[in-house]
Amino acid sequence: MAQQRKNRQSQEISHRLYALRFDTSTKIASQLLHLQTDGFGVEYLDERNKSIAAVTMQDAKRAAKRPFRDGKLLVTVAGQPEGM
Repeated sequence: MAQQRKNRQSQEISHRLYALRFDTSTKIASQLLHLQTDGFGVEYLDERNKSIAAVTMQDAKRAAKRPFRDGKLLVTVAGQPEGM
């Protein structure tokens, strides 16, 4: 019961913070432009929240273990950094 309440609170915070990206016409236009540029349709806005809500604590724990397989930290480098 307590875990469900924590999950619900986390989801509510996530929704509120995401909603702040859409509190002015300029922000709405900017977000829609980014969605279109990244190849997403407007329906992504609804799908995103459903996808986040579907993540379980078990999913999060499993994902958190991935960078530390075999006790070694996995580091990904992009581009051409100097000294590597």
